[in-house]
Amino acid sequence: MDDQQLIHRIALSLLKGIGPVHARNLVAYCGGVDPIFTDRRLKNTLEKVPGIGPKLIASITDRTVLPAAEQELAYLRKHKLRALFYLDADYPRRLKQAEDAPVILFAKGDADLDAEHMVSIVGTRTPTEHGKRLCVELVEGLKECKATIVSGLAYGIDIVAHRQALKCELPTIGCVAHGLDRLYPGEHAATAKEMERHGALVSELTSGSPFAPGNFPARNRVIAGLSDCTIVVESGPKGGSLITADIATSYDREVFAYPGRPTDTRSEGCNKLIQQNKAALVTGPKDVI
Repeated sequence: MDDQQLIHRIALSLLKGIGPVHARNLVAYCGGVDPIFTDRRLKNTLEKVPGIGPKLIASITDRTVLPAAEQELAYLRKHKLRALFYLDADYPRRLKQAEDAPVILFAKGDADLDAEHMVSIVGTRTPTEHGKRLCVELVEGLKECKATIVSGLAYGIDIVAHRQALKCELPTIGCVAHGLDRLYPGEHAATAKEMERHGALVSELTSGSPFAPGNFPARNRVIAGLSDCTIVVESGPKGGSLITADIATSYDREVFAYPGRPTDTRSEGCNKLIQQNKAALVTGPKDVI
């Protein structure tokens, strides 16, 4: 693939108001990515695309995204990042099954995103010592099937899962809610660096992308989409881990949850998932395996 093709693919992801579903429709109706940015008669085609009105047509025909895409390509080359497009053979096969998956995914690190067993582990940002211990035991047990551990590199259960995976010499993938030119939270920088050598960091966002609340739920669909199953270790009544579990269910993936005491607020989310038959009850790694 030449640089211009990759620039167009990056530009597609940068179009304002055009999410992954609309982007796929555009590619289908226009006969590929390149015509979206080179066909002078594009407006006639766009009027036929479902869900694309005058406002989005104006966004699509605005070529100001191309310089930004060129700049991003330079960043990718300089930092040796992978850019995985949804039509490419190397795009993660599990994620490809999700109709709202990112059109392009950026990766830092050489981890196999199509490993035989991919397990996402999520939970509260303020776990109990008991929850941390369950997470450690879970990752240790998953070494038996050489699972790749996927999570969000956040405080709490996420970082416990990543660090234990590194300790157990299991590949681990961190899905972040910002471009790969920065890291949040900064306290996890050392772990992230080690993950680049023994796993990967992935994001659908370009470098310099601003932090936004909506980035986190969007990131959660990548966690769920990359994995065979999602395991919730501890969760309150609301939170990102429950969003991830719901998304995993919508993708027809397995969801598991550790039960907790009825009076423990940090187990309320897990208990509710089990009670509503949204998750299978697990007591340890053997149940998952």
